[in-house]
Amino acid sequence: MKYNVQIGQNLKRVRKNQGLSQDALGKILGVSAQQIQKYENGINRISAETLFILRHVFNVKYESFFQDLQPYSRDN
Repeated sequence: MKYNVQIGQNLKRVRKNQGLSQDALGKILGVSAQQIQKYENGINRISAETLFILRHVFNVKYESFFQDLQPYSRDN
């Protein structure tokens, strides 16, 4: 679950850096601003398809969404 939170925080950082509101991003993705908020808070998991779209919307590398994630271990 903590990975979802970090990925969501990275989405929020990228979105804000590009000056896009949750509402505007939601319209691009075809979801509500509330759904964007759930992504950013790590409540809802971001699908691979959505990450693919976000990468192109923001013109960033995939790594932007995985920044500061700790490597997976069985103890996590």
